[in-house]
Amino acid sequence: TGFYEHFYIPLVFLSYCADSILWQGKTWGYHLTNVLLHGASGVLVFFIFRRLFGSALVAFAAAALHQVHPLRVESVTWVTERKDTLCFLFYAAGVLLYLRHLAGERRWAYGPSVLACVLAMLSKPAALTLPLLLLLLDWHTLGRIRLRDKWPYFAIVVVFTALNGIAQSRVEVIRALHGGGVSNHVATVCRVFLFYLAKAAFPVHLSANYLFLDVGRLGAKGLVSALCVMGLGAACGYGLWRRQTVAFGFAAFCLLLGPVSNVIPITIVAADRYTYLPSLGLSVMAAAGLRAMRGPRAWRNACLVAGLSALAALTVHRIPVWRNGETLWADALRKGSFSPRVWNGYASASLYAGRVGRAEAMAHRSVKRDPEWAATYRLLGEVFKTQNRMPEAAACFRRAVQSPKASADECLSLAFVLMVLGEREEALRAVNLAQTKDPQHPRAYLALGDLYYGWGRLAESEEAYRRAVAMTPRDAEPHLGLARALEARRALGEAEEQCRVALQRNPESVTGLNQLAALLARQRRDEESESLLRRALGLNPAEPGTYVNLGNVLAQRNRLQEAEGMYRTALRLDPTRQNARQNLANLLRLMGRPADSDAQPSGGAGKTVGGTD
Repeated sequence: TGFYEHFYIPLVFLSYCADSILWQGKTWGYHLTNVLLHGASGVLVFFIFRRLFGSALVAFAAAALHQVHPLRVESVTWVTERKDTLCFLFYAAGVLLYLRHLAGERRWAYGPSVLACVLAMLSKPAALTLPLLLLLLDWHTLGRIRLRDKWPYFAIVVVFTALNGIAQSRVEVIRALHGGGVSNHVATVCRVFLFYLAKAAFPVHLSANYLFLDVGRLGAKGLVSALCVMGLGAACGYGLWRRQTVAFGFAAFCLLLGPVSNVIPITIVAADRYTYLPSLGLSVMAAAGLRAMRGPRAWRNACLVAGLSALAALTVHRIPVWRNGETLWADALRKGSFSPRVWNGYASASLYAGRVGRAEAMAHRSVKRDPEWAATYRLLGEVFKTQNRMPEAAACFRRAVQSPKASADECLSLAFVLMVLGEREEALRAVNLAQTKDPQHPRAYLALGDLYYGWGRLAESEEAYRRAVAMTPRDAEPHLGLARALEARRALGEAEEQCRVALQRNPESVTGLNQLAALLARQRRDEESESLLRRALGLNPAEPGTYVNLGNVLAQRNRLQEAEGMYRTALRLDPTRQNARQNLANLLRLMGRPADSDAQPSGGAGKTVGGTD
């Protein structure tokens, strides 16, 4: 029921909750829901157009165009764009029900149409155009405008637009005018509008990121674009006066594109997903063109099949690009979109996939392209942190924090790295800065808990962890932090309970499994501890700390040779692991064997056999 970034879209998140229950977290289920919503929208489009044109063939063509056009790929394959597919479904339902009400066939259809408007607005604020589209329908079908039955739609739109306005005031979404002046801004809007028309007619060279290098400048392109739009607008106005179907479709396209056309400047200038709702107007124009075709019926049908087949082929070719982040941003780079957003996206996807070298290279390119963007330094810091290059990570996070647009996340990333480096005073300052930027940020309390724990201030640490748990009860990490604090003050039963809650929240948390195993080993519950550690190895066989902990448990159970193997495996994975080296040396001494090269300390304190990592 709250705001999500700059949107108020609770229905979208309810659909995700339903997916979570229905599909049990399986990603293909979320995608399937998007596909089903898209297919259901196609059925509604068919019935809308059959009512408008009185032809099943034309209605089928319009629905098929909406379904297979390559511009739809982004909205359907990207689960995050559920708001597009869900909003369109209710938007189309509202239009169809209103048409039935207009025809006088279903007296009950008016109320459900208004309800569909509410549901569409709960899915995406772009649905605010619905009452205006209904006025266009009045004019096109009746030759007059009926305002009397539109006031519920307008009231709904005003309420939800106000809610979304509040959400957008909390986040920097709306930008200054492109180019800083009205003429430059108008030229940009005209260029974007023609860009969408061109992509709709010739959907090739599609990209996840479109680069407008001279955006905001009037220039020759802007002037020609403005003149073209003026000409199209005049022709559309004349066609609307004559109640021509093509003009109605063009006007509907313009109207539905309005919220994302940069009339009110937005951060992303153009994107394929912005055409999902306006595709209704494009389908009207295409249907009108099909109906106006002359010649044998077979010829018209052949043209229809050829056109839809070509679009379907382009769509099938486009879908694999959205397989993962790396394929998506690599495709954008191949198409010349050399922007910091693309480099950052590629770096982030590579880091997530474990290709740290590529992630570092992409992040460096992003820094070179825009040395002032805080997000780039934060990403580069995350890359260095993954490589355990903590001083370099701290330098990047410091640079990110210096940006005027730095968020609480950048400050907290710096704080966590500084804690690893032992610079707790500076880390505390970074946490305090994060809290000034976002007083309710749950990770700030998590960081405070870690800091106080490191200082031995257990009561304050426990209080901070409890605040973090209260703010994000579904997150495993605050529960694990609280478990550490409770264990330190010897409240072992409560600590175990918190560890188990954390594992309920995230059953695949290797950190949680290790922490609970260490706690159980401390209570000499070695069999349970060993079981948890072997489960952790099944999840991540490359984590050296798990081998150290398992070696400690096996040593406690007097299975010394197995324990030796665990320590040596940990050292093969991480030769700098001092506790593994020290524990191996102690174990060999216990077994009466001389220390070998693996057991030779290389500096730093280790842990004795029986300790935990």
